[in-house]
Order: sequence, then structure tokens, then C-alpha cells
Amino acid sequence: LRRWSLGLDQPALRLRDPRPPGLADADLSAAGDRLLLATGDGTMRVLDTRDGRQIQVDRFQRGVLKGARFLPDGGILAWAAGRPTVRRYDRSGQAIETLDLNWAKRVALLPSGWLVVAPYDLMLQVIDPQRGPPRRFGDAQIIDDDQSGDGRRVVALDTAGGLWSVDDGVGGAMPQVRRFAARPGATAVALAADGRTLAVAVGRTIEVIDVAS
Repeated sequence: LRRWSLGLDQPALRLRDPRPPGLADADLSAAGDRLLLATGDGTMRVLDTRDGRQIQVDRFQRGVLKGARFLPDGGILAWAAGRPTVRRYDRSGQAIETLDLNWAKRVALLPSGWLVVAPYDLMLQVIDPQRGPPRRFGDAQIIDDDQSGDGRRVVALDTAGGLWSVDDGVGGAMPQVRRFAARPGATAVALAADGRTLAVAVGRTIEVIDVAS
């Protein structure tokens, strides 16, 4: 598991933006030098963590931008509940793909191009935008997820405490999806960078699970 340690000699970074309606999601780059913000006015922002300077901004929604995360190649994936739903950026900040999906609450992109999507009113889905309708799994909504450092594994938690792993397929094949454990009452998950170990928050405790077993 990755642990960030901030020394007392490191100055605090005060975010004067975003202004209301506020912050919906945030992510830190692997190197810790960029902070990614998804804001309530539909804007995606990237800040330099050393001085707070804004280095990228794009508003592609009039509503709330629900989430954003850095991709293993340094690009960005951002998503919203309305349309367009998902936008992908390369490392330079250029928008290279925009997709319309149905009310995405959480989204992850696998290296093969398959999307792992958690809609607001449906269960876990995997989608290849070039190959027709989504494939659905389980019968409960997803409340949290995390992705390995290389992007090849996503672990998701549903409202019934079910833990799901989605592993990228070979040669563009459909990802392998399995429900590998259940932790009723769990509220959050964090996946190690190597994708093998999972931390699960249940009440006031943190349980560590071997995903492979």
C-alpha cells in the first residue's frame, strides 16, 4: 500500500479555487507533482502542487463533474452524470476522446480500452465502446473503487459489501470479472499499486485482503 508523508517544512497549498458549488473529487499524480480536481461547475483542473499554479483547465459540463483520475500513461480520465459523460486527455492536456454513457457515478479505463462503469441506478458494468452494449454484473450499486498502478486491475465495492475485481483481458478480449469476497458494512477500498493487496474500511477498522486469493 502507498503511504504519503508530508514533512512539516513543506508549505501548505491553499486552494482558492474551485469556488462554489465546490469540489467533487480529487486525485494526486504518481509523482505527487500534480493535483487533479473535478468541480461542481463541470470543470476539470490540474494544479502544480509545488506552487498551486493552474496548469490545465477544461469545462465540458454544465452540471457537476463527478470524478477524475490520472491514468498510468500520465493522461486524465474525467466523467460526469450528464452528457457528454466521459472525456479522456493525453499527457499534454489535449482532449482525445469523448463518450456518452448513462449517468456514470464512477469510471475506470483499462489499457485495452474497456471501461469499468458504475452508474447511479445499475450494477457494475464493463463496456467496450466499439463492441455494443455493456456487460452487467451483480445486483447492487457500486459505492467505491480503486485501480492498480498499471491500470490493469480495478477493484470495486458494492452496497451489499461485495468486492469485485476486474482484470484487463489479453489482446482486447473482454476483462475477467469476479466477486472475490464480501465485507458487509464496508464503506471504502484502496488498492495497492501492484494490484495484489486491498485495504477495506469496515466501521472503525481497516482490513487488508489478498486480492489474488
